[in-house]
Amino acid sequence: MNLKELGGALTRRWYLTLAGAVLAAALCVLAYVLVPPTYESGGDVVLLPPQTTVGEGGNPYLFLGDLDQAVDILTRSLMSGETVADVEDEVPGAEFEVLPDWTTSGPILVITGRASTASGAEAARDAVLDRLPATLLALQDTLQVPADAQIESMVLTQDLEPEAVATARMRAVTAAGALGLVGAALAIGLLDALLARDRRAARPRAAAAAKEAEPMPDDAQTALRPAASRTAATRAVAARTAVSSPPRALPRASPAIHRRGLPRTPLAPSTLGDGVGLLSAYVLLLIAIPSRLVLAPLGGAGTPSLLLGCGCALWWVWHRLNRSEPEPAPPAPVRRTVLLFGAAVLASYVNAMARPIVSEEVGTADLGLVALLGWTGVALLAHDGIANRDRLTTLLSRLAVAGGALALVGILQFATKESWVDRIDIPGLTANATLANVYDRDGFARPAGTAIHPIEFGVAVTMLLPFALHRAFHSTSLGALRRWWPLLALALAIPLSISRSALIGAVTVLAVMIPAWPPVRRRLALLFVAAISAVVFIGIPGMVGTLTGMFTGIGADSSARSRTDGYSVALEFVARGPVFGRGFSTFLPSYRILDNQYLLLLIEIGVVGLAAMLAMLGAAWTAARRARRASTIEADRHLAQAVAASVAAGAVSLALFDAFSFPMVAGLLFLAVGIAGAVGRIAWTEGVATRQARC
Repeated sequence: MNLKELGGALTRRWYLTLAGAVLAAALCVLAYVLVPPTYESGGDVVLLPPQTTVGEGGNPYLFLGDLDQAVDILTRSLMSGETVADVEDEVPGAEFEVLPDWTTSGPILVITGRASTASGAEAARDAVLDRLPATLLALQDTLQVPADAQIESMVLTQDLEPEAVATARMRAVTAAGALGLVGAALAIGLLDALLARDRRAARPRAAAAAKEAEPMPDDAQTALRPAASRTAATRAVAARTAVSSPPRALPRASPAIHRRGLPRTPLAPSTLGDGVGLLSAYVLLLIAIPSRLVLAPLGGAGTPSLLLGCGCALWWVWHRLNRSEPEPAPPAPVRRTVLLFGAAVLASYVNAMARPIVSEEVGTADLGLVALLGWTGVALLAHDGIANRDRLTTLLSRLAVAGGALALVGILQFATKESWVDRIDIPGLTANATLANVYDRDGFARPAGTAIHPIEFGVAVTMLLPFALHRAFHSTSLGALRRWWPLLALALAIPLSISRSALIGAVTVLAVMIPAWPPVRRRLALLFVAAISAVVFIGIPGMVGTLTGMFTGIGADSSARSRTDGYSVALEFVARGPVFGRGFSTFLPSYRILDNQYLLLLIEIGVVGLAAMLAMLGAAWTAARRARRASTIEADRHLAQAVAASVAAGAVSLALFDAFSFPMVAGLLFLAVGIAGAVGRIAWTEGVATRQARC
């Protein structure tokens, strides 16, 4: 797999590349023209309890708690086909939605009218507001509810001016341009590959035809003559040649001769454009650029690293389509489970679009698909794009260095109580979230590095810790400082993050790594942990008490309570869509912050999606462990164990916070899964080669 092949094809077929760029620009213009901006106008309505419940002189707002079921019934009635048809007849081309306000505990309905014009959006909203009291009254009259026992409604708020929403237009333009460019590139690459294949197939036929068409040499013609005449003719030709022709130099071999007949010396594979090079660029963008900086039209899915991840997915697809010869097919459970998880997310997206859904959830669901494409692209490219064990070792070493650099930034933030990364401003990128100067816990500054939150920072450095351990122990060609500095920085940054998730992740890494070490290294590891603890205890007074207090005082911690208190709310959402969920990325933080990605996945993609995620993590762990058992060299066994430890740390972290809301941790997790698949594939390939050598 070589990215230079695609670049060469685009260069050779430059005229087609230019035509593809023009076509993509035309598609962007067409999308801009065909997709107009959408206008939205909203209003809120609250249901009020009947007079018999409130009593004479009572306050209705004190009796709102028993009206949730009435909200659900009224919502379903207003979203019925009859009401939708009436509003469409009254306001052609407009649409509306009526949904409960999940951000409050009161019986409030949120009504939103949408149209291509501002007046149309207002008319659609007003049409629903006018029908709501009559619909509520009709529902109660059907049951013959007395007038003084009937529920009433009241309009709380209405938008004064409709809001123009250009998100759909910008996404359409971006999608049209991306699809045009990518489609043109893939088509040109496939066309060039087919033409090259035809040329290779035609060369033997052309060589055979040329050989048959060559004139018979003089010595062959002489061989066909009778012996007497052949001798005379030979002497005559030799005499004429000796007298009339000067000596001639030997002709140079034509390159065509070498291409047709003689074997070429194999060239060393290029490492500039292979999968490791692109994955290294992905890691650089993921770690070096603050996660808050995004492309504005794409929001949270517009981080540069995620966009490059989408490019990885397209490259992987192009490579799979462009294979000219069948490749060996090693077992690929990791690849299959990654694709299975993607299919589960797509199924949840279809399920979400088939139900009544607010516009905010539609936007986050669309961006969730972009994020899924980037994550799975990174995992698949890592799985199939790492050529051999040397390139795998190179990638892990770069990951260790990136982790060490991230840890140094966090240590600097802790020491100075300054963020520093908030001063980074990259043209074309905008801040998607407000970055706090520093976070605080018990008077200590909590570093976040280039991540969004200290929890994300702590989990990220923990997932990168196993790669630093492998670099320190087995990169013997490097000097001691170059080998050990990433490990020292990461080991110090983990307690400084003041995060339970980071400490639990570090314990997970050590629990996986230490049993695989020889006894001497185990004792050295325990001494190293004791030394780091002593440095923290002596150098930072009060830090040890803060770290231990996070576990001893967990019952009084607000974040821990949010995890346990959210279970009942989560189960209610799960019951509404247990199989495929309510849609990936549609459970908004305004509804509830669960701090448990597994529980969040159960809500969003259902039992099927959660099972696919667990299968993917299990397949990655199993692939790395099998690679360790299949290897006989200590460095190879340790490498596989390090990958398994990184996957385990990421899997444990999913139970401790909503990891997929943080791009750095999500990107590293899928990268680790893909690397685990690559480890298993490389071990299988080496095993096949070893068995063939023995035969």
